[in-house]
Amino acid sequence: MIDKVLPGQPLKPEGPQKPQAPGTLRPSGSVTKQPVAGDQVSFRQLLDQTLRTTGGVKFSAHAMTRMESRGINLTSDDVTALEGAVDRAAVKGARDSLVLANAYALVVNVPTRTVITAFDQQGLRENVVTNIDSAVFIASAG
Repeated sequence: MIDKVLPGQPLKPEGPQKPQAPGTLRPSGSVTKQPVAGDQVSFRQLLDQTLRTTGGVKFSAHAMTRMESRGINLTSDDVTALEGAVDRAAVKGARDSLVLANAYALVVNVPTRTVITAFDQQGLRENVVTNIDSAVFIASAG
């Protein structure tokens, strides 16, 4: 017997399939489904996914702690400038970049668009920054 395959209809797999985590690549190259409204998604996961799709940057827990302890508060203009700096670094093929502003500096992993750590002016005078391959200068409001 020949089964008809209609557009939009899933193909029946041949044999048992190993379940995979949502959002992972299948051997065929297609992506498994992303969580839908009924699935439990944490705020952090939703925020990270939104930032990735909008070209934004995200902040690691370590970076958030450093920024809070060092009194670094970014305005929306600062975040926009940071996003532009990450875009410029990505075009040049940077991997880990030191983004320098007037009042602070951030180390950003460019491929993941994640701020790894933060320095204030005092911290910059006292520390050596290692494991970076580029530096980007931006103007900041602070």
